[in-house]
Amino acid sequence: MKKHIQNGIIAISSLLFVSFLYQKTTILFLILMLLSLLIVKLNYSKNILKLYIFSFFFGPFSEALAVHGGAWSYAKFDTFLKIPLWLFPLWGLAGVFLATTYLYFERKK
Repeated sequence: MKKHIQNGIIAISSLLFVSFLYQKTTILFLILMLLSLLIVKLNYSKNILKLYIFSFFFGPFSEALAVHGGAWSYAKFDTFLKIPLWLFPLWGLAGVFLATTYLYFERKK
């Protein structure tokens, strides 16, 4: 199967898991970490790993600032800085997925 299709399956799977398991923080966090390992391994480079780590921390930190400012809120399940713990790996996945999708379209020019 082509890599961009596998990336898409991982990305869609992560969103489906969030939709159905958002109340089960620990289980969802572990599933998203597993999907994170898959997408990083599938696209491995030092830059992809750096991007994942950056997205893992910067995305939720940005959301924490917005939540603290009152822009929106999350249900009161297991949270850190008022955001769900599963947002950390979800942001990492999103960063890698968006970067690899961009690179795919760049190669298709």
